[in-house]
Amino acid sequence: MPNVITECQHFHIEQVLEGIYVAIVKESSGAIANVGFIDLGESILVFDSFNTQQAAQELRDEIMKLTGKPITHLLNSHWHGDHIRGNQVFHDVTIVSSKQTAQLMQEIHPARIERQQSDLEGLRSYIQSLEIQIQVLEDKQQKLQMSNQISALKQLEISLPKLQLTLPTETFDSTWEIEGSKHRAVFQTLGGGHTASDSFLYIPDAKVIFIGDLVAVHNHMSIMDGNVSNWIAILEQLQDWDIEYVIAGHGKPGGKDWIAKAAQYLRDLDEAANVLKEQGVTPDQLGNVEVPEPYTNWDAGMVYTHNLKHLLSIHS
Repeated sequence: MPNVITECQHFHIEQVLEGIYVAIVKESSGAIANVGFIDLGESILVFDSFNTQQAAQELRDEIMKLTGKPITHLLNSHWHGDHIRGNQVFHDVTIVSSKQTAQLMQEIHPARIERQQSDLEGLRSYIQSLEIQIQVLEDKQQKLQMSNQISALKQLEISLPKLQLTLPTETFDSTWEIEGSKHRAVFQTLGGGHTASDSFLYIPDAKVIFIGDLVAVHNHMSIMDGNVSNWIAILEQLQDWDIEYVIAGHGKPGGKDWIAKAAQYLRDLDEAANVLKEQGVTPDQLGNVEVPEPYTNWDAGMVYTHNLKHLLSIHS
């Protein structure tokens, strides 16, 4: 399995196989989602770009130290901010996404960024309120979680004033490929699952897939922008692929079995929502739901209740 080769402020870098790397985010960093990069032989291909410019810049600097090779392409798996807000650091390379992902970025992010930039004082006030709350916390785990939250929000505060939406410069319908002397990379979408358009990066010779947020390893997956039935269908297709390593947007690298586990998680969620609907439970009536086995030890457990509420709202 991957081994840690570099520790940084916002992430640590693990080598999955020769020329294939993942930058695993630190909870306190505000970078939020993992990033991958591939040494194609002559140049570097980057997969996603973190949630902040400072994390993306640190990554770019570390890639140069590690490989000494130019970055020629950045790929965006989907439109969510934690995967694309670092794009501006890569403004001088070819940025690639599916056509629908690029369209969603252009439609959604300008107003969202403007709103956040205009409310910097609100963000600062919220950070200050958390810094007061943490002083009276006695539970060590709660204190650690809040400390990480405060640190991440401070990174967001640093990033917002100079944040600029940087859109893809090249788009594709279903498949985009690039071949180097070391690796061939296939960037593909099978449609929408986690969002209206999700793309993944497959390295055939290494049997590695950078899967974005279609899978999360030991993490609850957010379905708020997704379509569960389409999502399951995508994962079922991928189970037939020749894959050994799954690199997810959230969580550590895992094996191919995590594709099946993600699909089962979605099936179980949908079934739980259907049971609640039959019982007449509405989203407003649903309190915090106890996470069932085998998902009790997965990170981001609060997402489970949010997912059920969302499914109840669309099933109503």
